[in-house]
Amino acid sequence: MIAEQESPKSYVIAANRTIAVLTFFLNLYYLPVTILNLISQGGPEGWGLLLLPFSISVNLLIATGALAFTQKFKKSIFLLLIQILGFVFASALLILLLSTPNMDLIYCK
Repeated sequence: MIAEQESPKSYVIAANRTIAVLTFFLNLYYLPVTILNLISQGGPEGWGLLLLPFSISVNLLIATGALAFTQKFKKSIFLLLIQILGFVFASALLILLLSTPNMDLIYCK
């Protein structure tokens, strides 16, 4: 009996969905940061608006994550590449933001 081997596309599907779920979890941090930044108009002097392009670009990864669960794009290697690059960027930015002292000063009233 020959054991059935999984096709390489099944690994792409699993990787696409895994990275998509991880990106959704990362956005649990970035969505409130973006919303608070927009509400506070960047803080007292507006310096928080410098963070806005980065957080919005991470928020746009929700769209690529949603595409990973559709029939048309679930086997897309290009989508997987975009998601991996976006996840690495978002993770590096999260580490930078969480390790920077006094980040809470941006949201002072």
